[in-house]
Amino acid sequence: MIEEDFDALFDTDIFAQPVTFTPSNGPPQTINMIFDEPYLDLFNQVGSADFVLSAPVSYFATKPKKGDRFTMTDGRSFALITPASLDKAGLVYTLEMNIW
Repeated sequence: MIEEDFDALFDTDIFAQPVTFTPSNGPPQTINMIFDEPYLDLFNQVGSADFVLSAPVSYFATKPKKGDRFTMTDGRSFALITPASLDKAGLVYTLEMNIW
């Protein structure tokens, strides 16, 4: 199955980071996400920065909307700055974020 293929790619031991997604219209959930800005050290970022995250659509209970919040395991928060967009196959969300 395609979903099983994503599980290997979004394995936190290899590529992804666990992030708590808190939508404006639902309960929080933990999602494994890939940070698409390898040159940006989000864990040591000082101040504000824009970056991109990717995660399979199937990982989300609700579609991410502008302003929804995401929290890293170290407590840093970031917000979706544009509506979530789908890849060409409609399987992965690309999320433009801002960390503060």
